[in-house]
Order: sequence, then C-alpha cells, then structure tokens
Amino acid sequence: MYKAGEAPFDDSGPSYGRWDLTFSLADNISVETVKELTDVLGEISLLTHQQVVDVGLDVGLFDEPQWCCTQKLFDEGKCTDLHKLIKNETLEYFAFDVDEYDSEKNSETLLVNHSVEQTAVYYLMMSNCRTDIPIMITGVIEWKNPYGYLPGDIYGLYFSYWVFFVCYLVLGIWYAVALYRNREEMMGLQKYVMAYIWVAFVETLIWGCDYDVYNKEGHIVDAVNVFGAFFTASRNTAIRLIVLMVCIGYSITKPTLRKLELVGIIIVSVCYFIADATVQYVSVASAAGAFIDENLQIFVETILIIANAIFFTWIALALLFQMRALKSLNQKHKWKLYKRFALLLVIAMVVAFIAYVAEFGITIAEKKDALFQLWWLWQVVWDIIYLHSCVAIALIWRPQPNMMRYAFGQEIGGGDGGIHSFLVVSSDYLELYLPVVSLRFRCLSHARALNFYVSYSPFFRSSPR
Repeated sequence: MYKAGEAPFDDSGPSYGRWDLTFSLADNISVETVKELTDVLGEISLLTHQQVVDVGLDVGLFDEPQWCCTQKLFDEGKCTDLHKLIKNETLEYFAFDVDEYDSEKNSETLLVNHSVEQTAVYYLMMSNCRTDIPIMITGVIEWKNPYGYLPGDIYGLYFSYWVFFVCYLVLGIWYAVALYRNREEMMGLQKYVMAYIWVAFVETLIWGCDYDVYNKEGHIVDAVNVFGAFFTASRNTAIRLIVLMVCIGYSITKPTLRKLELVGIIIVSVCYFIADATVQYVSVASAAGAFIDENLQIFVETILIIANAIFFTWIALALLFQMRALKSLNQKHKWKLYKRFALLLVIAMVVAFIAYVAEFGITIAEKKDALFQLWWLWQVVWDIIYLHSCVAIALIWRPQPNMMRYAFGQEIGGGDGGIHSFLVVSSDYLELYLPVVSLRFRCLSHARALNFYVSYSPFFRSSPR
C-alpha cells in the first residue's frame, strides 16, 4: 500500500483500508454461554511488514510460531493475556466484544475505515484463540491505493503490459509486411514466428485491459483471468517451441522434423502449457484474494520446473550439435547466423540468471516486503527475454528474397574473398566434379527446377545431408 502523495505516476486519491465484517457463533452456542467463558472472542490486528515480528512467539528455528497465549505458555510466564493473540500492545487491533453481540442473531458486525499513513505491505490478521468456541467471519475487505485498487507490488505490470503491447504491434506489422512481400519464399519457421507475435500481442492486450478494470473498479472477471492465463501459457510455450525448432534446424537446415522429435516436442509442450496455464491463473487469482490449495500449487510448479528443464536442456544440446555439424560441413554462412543467435541466447540467459540470483537473495534475506515496489520487475525480466528472443529470430532469419533457395542447401563456394553459393537439392547425396572457375547450369531434382551458381572452387564434392 502507498501512502497518499507517495504513489508513482498518480497519487491524487486517498489511500485506505476498509473492512465490513460479521462475527457469528455456531448455531448450537449461545451468547450467554460465551459470556460465561470470556469477554472478548476474536481479534483483528492490522500490521505493516515491519510489525509482523511483533506478533507471535518463536519456539524453535524450524517450528511454526505460537500465535495464541495458551494455558501452557501462560503458566510458563511467556505471555500475559490468556486465550488471546500474543502481540505488542502498541499494535493497532480490533476485538469482537461479547457484550455487544446480538443475542438473537448470535453475531456482531464490525465496520472499520483505516487511513493508510505509511507506505508498506499491510497484513490483516484475524484470530480466534478459543479453540473450544468455533466462530465464522464473513464480509468484505477493501484496500485502495491513491491511484486505484491495484496492489502496490503489481502496479508496475499495468504499464509494462501496454509497453509490450506497442512493441508487439510494431513488430507484428513489420513482420507481416515483410512476409507478404516475400510470400513466395516463406519458410515454415517464419509462419510460427508470425503466429507467436500476434498471440503475444493479444495476451498483453488482455492483461492490460484486465488490470485497467481491476484498478478502476476493484475486481477482476474470472473468465478474463482464464482467457488471459490461456494466452500467457500459449505465448510462453510457443517461444520455447520456436527457439527449440531453430536449434534443431527446422526450415533452416532441414524441411521437416523427425517423428521422434515431433512426438517429444508435443509431449513436453502440452505438459508445459497445462502447468503454466494453471500457474498463471493461480498467480492472478491469489493477487485478487482467492484462496488456492497449496498442494495444487506445489504440484503444478513442479511439473513446470521439469518441463522447463527439459526444454532448456534440449535447446542447449540441439544448438551445440547444430553448430558443430555446420562447422564440420564448412557451412560458414549458416554457422555465422547460428553463432549470432547463440550469443543472443547466452546474453538472455545471463540476464535471467542474474535476476534469479537477485530474487533468491532478497527472499532469503527476507527483504521481499521491504522492496515490494520493485517486485513486479522479476516478471518483466522474463517478458523482455521472450521479446528479445522473438526479435532475434525474426531479424536473423527475416523474410527476404531467395530465402528458400539456400534454406536446405549446401554451401559450396566462398572463403576468404570468395563468393558464398549454395547447392539446393532435395536428394540425399550429390557428387559433382567441375574443373571450372565459374559455371551456371540448371538442375532438376524431384521435379523442381532450380538455378544456382558454382563459384571459385575448381573441384568440389558435396556431402550427404
């Protein structure tokens, strides 16, 4: 939460917390019975992240703190208020007073308006230390920052979505025009890149609009969350799939994928998509206040980690083997393209590693709440990496004339000062001996006529694909 006057960009509004809660007893318990046992039942404490340490009693390094003053702790002199929350008395808290209960309804209503006077992460702790008297609390809890209802730790995402929206729009228009101009030379890979750009464009538009509504009205539409999670998972899966296909050489060094490669890609992609879609939905739903089963979160995050590990390992190995093969076949032009791509991937991974180490260090040092204004940057780092990878592929293998001429071809000429040429054939093996410096001829291979040049080398022998 931001204090009024301290929020970024727009700090013109008030900052407050408001909760309208009803405290109810079970049907089989009367107010008179409760009054005989205690005068206060149920407390609500408002804490900043600096004050969390003032609540509860640490009993061991690996044990959960004791929140309530039990009879045992009271007898040992470790707390003074029996059957109440252990806390520093200077903390602001509200208690349900039994004397004010409505005897007919067995309930009491509490309405509190709290003005935020400090920029911090706030915790609203509801407690009932009388385990022998079950209670139910229902109602509405509302928090509003000076700029709107968006939580302070994700406010930066609202602007980042619109920035990425513009980036993908510009990239999509340029790439669509380039593909149209070179539509006769379009590669299969380029179709996937075009699809990814527009999926990412729609995804950023959905989240930008969703966050705008959330900020203005204080609620989010669950159907939009599901839709947004679907597109985010589609984008995340697609960029990994495209990078993997580039490293394998699809549309660049070979026209199709082997059956085993295709089956492996489908299995890993489906597992990753389902896990990531679930994680994305849980993330947004949790930020909106929904309660998500912790075991479900652990399970899907484990599947996501495994799928990510498979993707990244496969990408690294495929890229390594691809570059070695091109170098051994003296395919200098294609090897240089892959070298550029590998360098850009390394840069992206270094940035991701630095961000991960920083996030891990902040979490271990328990500084996450203190730096809540910057916490949205961890997600933006990955969004930048995805855009970076997409732009790298779109530029290195950009649509251009004669793209298909050397897509699956064998580089046969060139060198220092020589002319790079490509023998484009679809047969498995071709062997030629040409004692000439330069020759133009016509080759028929699988019913397709192709023109190509042989330059510089007086003798050459092609290698099998």
